[in-house]
Amino acid sequence: MLRDRVMALAYSAIAMSAMYLTTAWLLKRRRNDPQQLLLEAFLALGVAFLTLAVRSHSTHAGTPHLGPGGAALVWVGCRQDRLLPRIFGALLNVAAGCVVATEFDTTVGHLTLPLGGTSGCYS
Repeated sequence: MLRDRVMALAYSAIAMSAMYLTTAWLLKRRRNDPQQLLLEAFLALGVAFLTLAVRSHSTHAGTPHLGPGGAALVWVGCRQDRLLPRIFGALLNVAAGCVVATEFDTTVGHLTLPLGGTSGCYS
């Protein structure tokens, strides 16, 4: 829906990040131990959306930035001792590696990875 509006994607991701981080902060202020896992999950989601905001602002929207989201899912899955988030997070990390692998340039006689504005990873 917002494919051609890169800044709209960045602003949407910032809004989602702010919502999750604010909710995590409010849960932290309550100091309720049973909600500790929920707090950590919201914190991970807030950070993941923030990295998406930076990614959609700095490059075109066609290249996904999957690594931090996958790492956050693996972390939440380990903290909650749940297998499905760990598997899905690992698959996202593999997908991020595949995106980076497709961006290698072999025209100069050896493998180079452009670390400019259209790369799948940060420079």
